[in-house]
Amino acid sequence: MTLIQNGKRLAKWRHNIERQLDIAERIAFLDNRQKDFLYADLRLIFPETYAQMVNFALCLPTTQEIIEEISMIFQEPPTITLPDDEELEENLDQMLKKSRLGIVLNDVNKLVNLTNMVGVMPVYRDGRVDLDVLTGDNLFVTQSDADPTQAEAVYYQYGIVEDSPTKAESICKYVKLTADTVSFVEINAHTGEIANETDVEYHGYNQIPIAWFTNTVQTNTFWPTKDCPVVECNRKQNIVATDKMLALNMTVPTYYQTTSQESTDSGTVIGRLGVINLPMEYGGGQASCGYVQPDWTIDKMDAAIEEMKVVVGLAYGINPDTLRSKGGSAFSSGYQMRLAQQTLMNRINKEKWFYLESIEELIRLMMACSTMNNDKSFSNAESMRILVDLAPITFDESPIDTLDYLERLVMANIISPAEAKRIISGSEMSTDEAMEQIKQNKEMKEELRGGIDPLDQTEALND
Repeated sequence: MTLIQNGKRLAKWRHNIERQLDIAERIAFLDNRQKDFLYADLRLIFPETYAQMVNFALCLPTTQEIIEEISMIFQEPPTITLPDDEELEENLDQMLKKSRLGIVLNDVNKLVNLTNMVGVMPVYRDGRVDLDVLTGDNLFVTQSDADPTQAEAVYYQYGIVEDSPTKAESICKYVKLTADTVSFVEINAHTGEIANETDVEYHGYNQIPIAWFTNTVQTNTFWPTKDCPVVECNRKQNIVATDKMLALNMTVPTYYQTTSQESTDSGTVIGRLGVINLPMEYGGGQASCGYVQPDWTIDKMDAAIEEMKVVVGLAYGINPDTLRSKGGSAFSSGYQMRLAQQTLMNRINKEKWFYLESIEELIRLMMACSTMNNDKSFSNAESMRILVDLAPITFDESPIDTLDYLERLVMANIISPAEAKRIISGSEMSTDEAMEQIKQNKEMKEELRGGIDPLDQTEALND
């Protein structure tokens, strides 16, 4: 390998490490493991007072809240059917239940919204097909020269051979997957050099046995390059929240301040954080003493924290009122709430199409995995017709919000009071179903009246 080639390889490896660290940070915030990142930020911003600031450190679960809010595609497990073989469909249903497909896909939805791409690999474990979720913080790929959005080989880490302060390098253990084989390799964590490939076996899938899930179109790279504004927002919120905790502590006397020509003994601690002694000129030539109690604006800090969440929520298609209502409903009406829900639903419905093909591919891989482990039921998995149906998104509706929504429809003459009453009394019918029924009733009435809307009847008679 030439010097230039080696330089390019090192540059690619460093870029890969940066990507892995970025994804690891995102997942840490989703799991509310944020303190190490907050400590690093405080040390950078407040190097002189870090030791005191860290005592007031506070982390907020904003990343978890936002990701939970937008990850609704798998409220219900997808419906998987085999239209050409109903008998085999029962076997498939049992396999999917044992693998907890619905739970796994719900986690995948969250991780995709957070990290942009996630892999799911079927493995045969404990007598059943199980599903392993692979995240970008512990794997890398070699891309195809013909199509850089495709992987020629996938490496995912499962251990470290050497990693101690006395060693000049760390050797990480990876599983290597290609379209034909699976093997174990050791990789230098600092240089990316691959060595010691062992236990090479043919896996039988005729493709890399990983179904990839994403919510964005890849262009010229395997890994989508979208930023993650929610984590950046969360880091800034944590700093403000820490300032707020300090401010709350300073609502009680914190420093004891003196103004004199004599120095105060540094060993004397008066107040929570000690003594400040100022030269005489700061006191207008007069000696003085007293507690320092700064005028902090707690309400403004709360408003700043909330506004950060609202701004990042907009980037994910979340209506601001949805986030502001976390501490108590900020919606002025049920109608406003439905508008907020519709904003989020539109975003989710657009993303559903990204999942359908990936789910179908995962089902075929699961069938192949089962076949290779002595279950011949799915031996024709490649040619089977598989239909994937995702359940519609639903929101919990309170009776008060529904009543408010119906009241507005009556006031706008969209429905009659009698129709609203029937909706309220029909507890088995959701609002959406009721509205569809009302729409059909209205169209039937207009057809019987010759297309004349009730509101226009007077005008029509005058003509």
